[in-house]
Amino acid sequence: METLKQLFTTLAGLIELQRFLTLLIGGSGIGWYFLCLVAVGNNWIPDEGDTKSFRSFMSLSITTIGAALATFVGLILGFQVVSRGAGAGAAAAQAAQAAQGGQAAQAVSTDHLQKLAADTKVSWVQWMVAFLYLLSLLVALQMWWKAGDSIDQAVTNLGKSFLGLVGGALSVLLNLPARQP
Repeated sequence: METLKQLFTTLAGLIELQRFLTLLIGGSGIGWYFLCLVAVGNNWIPDEGDTKSFRSFMSLSITTIGAALATFVGLILGFQVVSRGAGAGAAAAQAAQAAQGGQAAQAVSTDHLQKLAADTKVSWVQWMVAFLYLLSLLVALQMWWKAGDSIDQAVTNLGKSFLGLVGGALSVLLNLPARQP
């Protein structure tokens, strides 16, 4: 019995260690992303045109991390629509099954999908990362406006991503069903 208790304590510690490492690595990535954005955007490291340079690596970091963040923000914005429409989707699946002369699908129940959508919440850390991404887009736009077309292409592309974020947010907003009182 004592061995089982020790095993559970060890597993709980590993889970906490995993969460800590994930937050540490993710936080370091966000910090690196902003450092690269500011350094490249302000031309702290001159561009020598060499694709093997550290400056090139920093520019690639902006593009790579920015793309990952854009995907994540799209996911959480899209999830808001999916979670609100889960019940309607299950009801439609059951109606289609019944229309074909069969029983309503047991595996796809309205209650199950609504519970899944209700249980899957976006954490405060995830919302914070989404806001930091928005901030990075605004910083990129400001740097691009200040430096003009001479700025690194990664900063320009990040600034242009602001249009995609606005378009995605508008799409989510316009597709939200009206709230029932």
